[in-house]
Amino acid sequence: MQGMMKDVHEAALNVVEQGAQEYEMFMMTFNNRPQIASGFTTDRRQITNSMFGLGSQGNTALYDVVDAALDYVKQGKNIVRTIKPLMAGGES
Repeated sequence: MQGMMKDVHEAALNVVEQGAQEYEMFMMTFNNRPQIASGFTTDRRQITNSMFGLGSQGNTALYDVVDAALDYVKQGKNIVRTIKPLMAGGES
């Protein structure tokens, strides 16, 4: 599991680094329920800082977090709206 989390963390950093600077991003995590780790921001450092210390636990279904992210993304200011789910562990 530790190696898997490293891969997920690297993938998330890649997504943040590849995003255009003017685009807002947010970080949503999920263990037992979806939770906003970092709200909408163009500050890439804020997004990457919200990744530290994240682990894989709980049993929230991917569908639940995607549903929550779809609701949250409607609050964004940019026209470009993309959700990139990254997860470690089994399918739920």
